[in-house]
Amino acid sequence: MKYFLTFVFLVQFWLVAQSQIPVGSWRMHLPGKYGAHVAWSPSKVYCSTGESLFAYKLSDNSIEKLAKINGLSDFGANAIAFSNDLNLLVIGYDNGNIDIVKGKEIINISDLKKKSLPASKAINHVLFDGKMAYLSCGFGILLLDLEKLEIKDTYIFGPGGTYLQVNSCSVLGNELYAATNNGIFRADKTDPLLVDYSRWKLITNIPNYNKAFRQVISDDNTIYAVYSSPAVAGDSISYLRNGNWSNFRLDENTDIYNLSFSRENIYVSTSNNLKTYDKNFQIKNTLWQYGDYGVAKPRESLIDPSGNLWIADFGNGLIQYHANGSFVKIEPNGPSSSRIKSFFFSGNTLYTAAGGTDISYDNLYNTAEFSTFSGDEWKTYFSWGHSDFMTVRTDPKDQDLIYVSSWGSGIFTYKNGLEVNHYNDANSTLQTAIAGAPYVRVWGMDFDKDGNLWASNSYVNNSLSVLKRNGEWKAFPLRNYIGSELPGDVVVDDLNQIWVVLNKGGGILVLNTNNTPDNTGDDRYLVFKPKDAFGQFVTNVYTLVKDMEGDIWVGTDIGPVVYADPDKVFEGDTEGKQPLLPRPGTDIVDPLLGKEIIRSIAVDGANRKWIGTERGGAFLVSADGDSALLQFNMDNSPILSNTVIAVGIHDKTGEVFFGTDRGIISYRSDATKAGEDFGDVFAFPNPVRPNYHGNITITGLIKDANVKITDIAGNLVYETTTLGGQVVWDGRNLDGRRVASGVYIIFCTNEDGSKTKITKLLFMN
Repeated sequence: MKYFLTFVFLVQFWLVAQSQIPVGSWRMHLPGKYGAHVAWSPSKVYCSTGESLFAYKLSDNSIEKLAKINGLSDFGANAIAFSNDLNLLVIGYDNGNIDIVKGKEIINISDLKKKSLPASKAINHVLFDGKMAYLSCGFGILLLDLEKLEIKDTYIFGPGGTYLQVNSCSVLGNELYAATNNGIFRADKTDPLLVDYSRWKLITNIPNYNKAFRQVISDDNTIYAVYSSPAVAGDSISYLRNGNWSNFRLDENTDIYNLSFSRENIYVSTSNNLKTYDKNFQIKNTLWQYGDYGVAKPRESLIDPSGNLWIADFGNGLIQYHANGSFVKIEPNGPSSSRIKSFFFSGNTLYTAAGGTDISYDNLYNTAEFSTFSGDEWKTYFSWGHSDFMTVRTDPKDQDLIYVSSWGSGIFTYKNGLEVNHYNDANSTLQTAIAGAPYVRVWGMDFDKDGNLWASNSYVNNSLSVLKRNGEWKAFPLRNYIGSELPGDVVVDDLNQIWVVLNKGGGILVLNTNNTPDNTGDDRYLVFKPKDAFGQFVTNVYTLVKDMEGDIWVGTDIGPVVYADPDKVFEGDTEGKQPLLPRPGTDIVDPLLGKEIIRSIAVDGANRKWIGTERGGAFLVSADGDSALLQFNMDNSPILSNTVIAVGIHDKTGEVFFGTDRGIISYRSDATKAGEDFGDVFAFPNPVRPNYHGNITITGLIKDANVKITDIAGNLVYETTTLGGQVVWDGRNLDGRRVASGVYIIFCTNEDGSKTKITKLLFMN
């Protein structure tokens, strides 16, 4: 019975642990559906989407994500290629960085990335030639020595030796061909003076000879070149065979992205199908869709030694087209899009709105979509024919009822994944910016304490509307009053006052309705701009958030400004306060993040603030902002970009989600939201195995709980106080030594000792 209970104890906590990552760990949340490049090896098939890179393991059909968090040096793989002869994968990034993956070793070559160039450094294609690789770049060609792992030569051969974008390279005999934005160039690869631009010759006896060519590729004794026309139905294929150039054009109005070959066939990836031709361009097959998986949008394809076709598809990730005619879709779980406007947590679910307004407010009219992340699974919901979901909120009295605002189509409600209602200018006080057109632009939303939903409406007279709990709508015609056409984020404070961001220099609107939208007296409006620490008005306000003390934190273009007494704004306290940081070793203080543009702020379980900036990455600051605790940027962390548009925090796990202009990544922080009572208290990981040396998290606690850890004999090994709703232990005793193997008892009590909780942890050395 003793061993059975121990087994049950371990299984219980092992199951809980599988859905979480350790404190201090990162994980990626990138779309895997937009396949762009494919590379085959005997053990894995690699697929790059530009945003993410993953490998499909042929031995067990599992998917492995490759990223900075597990060894790569960068993000944004723009070209991939595998050499069977050298047993290595070359990854070229859009910033010029290069990784070589050989077995479990990853070698980084960053010379190009570090070099300052007045041209694109993107690596567009990798071509192996023995122990060398030609890298087609945004300025020319790099010759990479794969034995010495160094750049051997650089070829720049635009007019007069200027930079020229090279899209692809190929070798036939001793001839090196380059497809560029200014035509096809040819040179003798054995020429020791290829660094001299005059050694490169433009091929002029083909159609469109001085225009952009997407690809050049060789097969047997033939060179093929794909002309990329800016006109519809303009793409064509030129091929050099037996000394003569010929030209071939497809019948459909499609773009040609890629050519690949088998012994008998030519495979042509177009914008909406995959065509198979014989070597004389006689059509053999057209693949329009992948069985039940969806329509074909192939970008690259290759055929393996067993006759299976592997397709990087822009919409289906990686497709395996078996020689027997069946399909397998391989796509890592993730959100549908890397675009992000906002996060919202409700229960155990993260909601993301893909949004449409970027830093300049101009990236509009994308397909309306929102995603959910729950139980390690992403799901995406689309509203076809509508654009740009901006904000998600759940009904405080029914968390299954979801409200989503749209930049063009008003407000939608969903339940169990199905649309329930759609509010627009026809059935609500929401208005359209253009009469008779779908321009009901709703940005921010928030519920007040009575369950009424407030929403900002842009470019119209009714700048603010409320959907009351009884289903009635009420409008607030504020456009002339607020002086801004673009109201954004909406936050309801603890006094039921409505705070609204007025974008493009408008400042902040605060509305006081005497705590109910049904009030028959006069509503009070206040429009103002915060001031910085030197008494100067800020230019722009970007975001608002209410913290656990009821303070309003405002993100501006000169750092955060705090309103610690929101009730006093109508008494004239409209300046706010900038948190100040002492400069070490001096009496000088500086405004917190005073040189940063604040795009987003989120509050964790310890009331600390996670702040996303436009250029500096993400920051963690103390509850009152008097100290900066952490900074994550691209130089010191796996964060995808220094432009952090949205931050969201899972209250129960402490995981912080960063929505950047290149996608979503998350970090497991050390603070969770404390409950009114002890919840499901457990330690993670549990058991602690011999090869684990990270932090151990004890969660499910209440605020300011005392936590003592003892061995089975009752000897104290660690004691601390909760940070929010959890504590973190490094596995060492009071003397700083790693504890011995055994069962450890975790005693948790609240401040006055009236509430207690006990759990266990198994340590294995």
